[in-house]
Amino acid sequence: MTNEQINAAIAEACGWKGCPEEWSLTDDQLWRMARDIERNDEQWYFRATARQRAEAFLRTLGLWEEAK
Repeated sequence: MTNEQINAAIAEACGWKGCPEEWSLTDDQLWRMARDIERNDEQWYFRATARQRAEAFLRTLGLWEEAK
């Protein structure tokens, strides 16, 4: 996904509320997101870049699209 596609998907997932993306997740989803970052990027969730967190957020919601 391009950065623009990521931004649009996150905004839509948050209902265009402008809230930090993680606030819209349940506790279970937040744990899955953190595990996804730690498994795929081999680093701690809190040290992830904005792009890594955005990708994990979209993967957690099943909205991530692989590059074609």
